[in-house]
Amino acid sequence: MGNLRALVSGCSGHTRQIVIAVNEGETREHLLARAEKIKVQSSCSVLKVEEISEEIPPVSPAKDRFIPAPEKALKCPEDMVLIDKGGKVHPDEPAFCIGKTEVTQAEDRQFWAEKKQAKPQPQGNRAGDKKAATLRTWYDAMAYCAGKYLVGNLPTNRQWEKACGDKHYCTASGDELKPSEADYLRTDEEGPADVDAFPPNVNGVQGMTGGLIEWIREESSKDLGAKFVRGGNWTDGTIGIRRYLLADTLLVSLPDNIKGYVGFRCVASPQESKK
Repeated sequence: MGNLRALVSGCSGHTRQIVIAVNEGETREHLLARAEKIKVQSSCSVLKVEEISEEIPPVSPAKDRFIPAPEKALKCPEDMVLIDKGGKVHPDEPAFCIGKTEVTQAEDRQFWAEKKQAKPQPQGNRAGDKKAATLRTWYDAMAYCAGKYLVGNLPTNRQWEKACGDKHYCTASGDELKPSEADYLRTDEEGPADVDAFPPNVNGVQGMTGGLIEWIREESSKDLGAKFVRGGNWTDGTIGIRRYLLADTLLVSLPDNIKGYVGFRCVASPQESKK
């Protein structure tokens, strides 16, 4: 199979071809699958696999970019999932890792204990090791993400939307609200469910609809100093406030507010590793 190569072109940001050499023992189908992934990651539109013959001129380094083999994979921390470049939602957004769930109270408590900082803790039905961390300001959430992960941060609106998917809701089915798929329509006294109580969405992320509304990194340009929050909380879902649970709804909160219905999840930079 050493006489094959894949060519990827029509890439955004540059006019070069990406030339992908076949690996030893790799079939045409394997080469095609590997090249297809590179095409998506590089925001390219054209892919072809061809046999190398004397009629094909040598590649000019000045015009072509080579992808070395073996291909490198992107890895995330165990408690995160990879949201890759491409797809329907913000296809030009670089790959990133995002928390599978909102940060739990157990994780949050351990972090601040190691920092020797006392923080308010939820009480009653809102308390539980597997319930989402709350009573944290936007600044607290930023400090947690930056302190726990490599290049850790709160998600941007684009990252949150990409992790949510291209549906009305960030749930497993996405097209309609179902009590079996999201934490909503519960009373304030009942408190939120555990962060992993409901199935993940298409990207493997849990609890983006309902549960606790989540801090977002960006500031609103209309509400001076306020930060975005998204996803709704466990008490939402009646006719008047069902829109809070929609994937495209943007709400705001002042960054130093301490609220029992606001939580957060983190994003981080993926790391490269050989397959």
